[in-house]
Amino acid sequence: MRHNRIPTLFGALASVVVFSATSGAAESPLPDAKPVPDVQVLPLPYDQAAFEYQGRELTRYHFGPELRRPFWHPITGPAGRSLTRMNMPGDPGRSLTQAVQPEDPNKPQDPLGHSHQTSVWISHKDVDGIDFWRDGGPIAGQIVHQTRREGLEYEDGPLAASLLTLNHWNDPQGKTLMI
Repeated sequence: MRHNRIPTLFGALASVVVFSATSGAAESPLPDAKPVPDVQVLPLPYDQAAFEYQGRELTRYHFGPELRRPFWHPITGPAGRSLTRMNMPGDPGRSLTQAVQPEDPNKPQDPLGHSHQTSVWISHKDVDGIDFWRDGGPIAGQIVHQTRREGLEYEDGPLAASLLTLNHWNDPQGKTLMI
């Protein structure tokens, strides 16, 4: 009569593993795990931070030094689809305003001069004569996000998460007009 020894061997191995796990736990108890907040802001590479609710991304904050201004994209709705877009629809593949806006191979071309429409952002057309609204031109300013060490704070919670930033509104020469 032939016996299958695999179940017996598996049972003996499982007993040893369970015994080892329980005996080790008595010697060095693990600290209580902190609960993960429902709403979190997570720092990401490439100068971004994601806002998540129960692990699902709601929006992402983009704040790299090469940007004209920080912005949020995407803004995700309850159905999981983005409620905003980047630039204008109907892009024919070339910009009608290339003389004003130099071509960027990493960015889709904007047919109507609306490259400043980057989802959700805060800006103004005229601050002390400097244009923070559009992306190009001789009087175009830049809103510069400060790095984490210099003024970026993250806070998570059960109902909300926040990111505190310090942004400098600079003229074309780099002079700060307001913070």
